[in-house]
Amino acid sequence: MKTGADVNQPPVTQQVAGRDGVGPNGSAVSKYAAAVKLLAAVLGAMLFTAVLLTGVLFIVGRADFWQPFSVATGVSLLAAVLSVVPIVLSLGKGPTSAAVGHFIATGVRVVVSLGGCFLAIRFRDLPAAPTLLLMVPYYFAVLIAESTMLARFIRSAQPPKQAGPESKSV
Repeated sequence: MKTGADVNQPPVTQQVAGRDGVGPNGSAVSKYAAAVKLLAAVLGAMLFTAVLLTGVLFIVGRADFWQPFSVATGVSLLAAVLSVVPIVLSLGKGPTSAAVGHFIATGVRVVVSLGGCFLAIRFRDLPAAPTLLLMVPYYFAVLIAESTMLARFIRSAQPPKQAGPESKSV
């Protein structure tokens, strides 16, 4: 039973967080907020890349590239969403765990991206080169988005540096 002092204390997961949803020393303050920010960054990178590739395909004028483009986009979207899961699960457990989650996410993205494209090439008789080449920009866009957000999460989880006598400048 909670006493009067305990009733007014919010659970640890609801305390005030850093700007990216992770509290001091990597504590899991709001995994939900961090997951939403990460997913928004990943989906934003996917959208930006899709618009950029659409423009390139219009300029190039290759009608036979539209089907590989749609397959590469669909497979990359699936890979991007699935690669967010290991990162979200590793948040709030410290920088080492976050780095491990990022490496696992990279592996998931590689397997899903390449596997999905190879399945589409094999069973839909798509040309291999355009399908795989149109998947690569998505891969790097998601990698950049995840790496940037992970760096922000880790940086915001670090405790502020204490001003000591050796840090004073003259």
